[in-house]
Amino acid sequence: MKMNQKLFLSIILAVTAATFLQCVTMPREEILFPSELVGTWRRVDQSLYTNTLTFTFDTLKDSSQNGHWKLVGVRGDAYTIAWHDNLSWRFTNTYKLVGNNLEIGGNNLGTGEDNWDGAWIKR
Repeated sequence: MKMNQKLFLSIILAVTAATFLQCVTMPREEILFPSELVGTWRRVDQSLYTNTLTFTFDTLKDSSQNGHWKLVGVRGDAYTIAWHDNLSWRFTNTYKLVGNNLEIGGNNLGTGEDNWDGAWIKR
């Protein structure tokens, strides 16, 4: 191997190692729900379903489900959540505070109590 090739390879290795270390050691920006959402919410109209939603800063738990959702992305009022033990199962909802209510839209999780669309109020 020629001297120039050795120098070139050592530079490539050094840059690769530095990039890897930077990726591993740099703090990642945390993805969090706003503090106004943290707490337990119930449906404004409980005539059909009485499940509650409990937000922490980075998870969401539906009282009718075994397990929880992890917050994995935010863009404006759109929040992407993923199932705690299968992060490939994910969807995006909008969460907006309107007065004392939390308005949820875009829910494509399911039907019945698993569909969270509509107005919720903090307990």
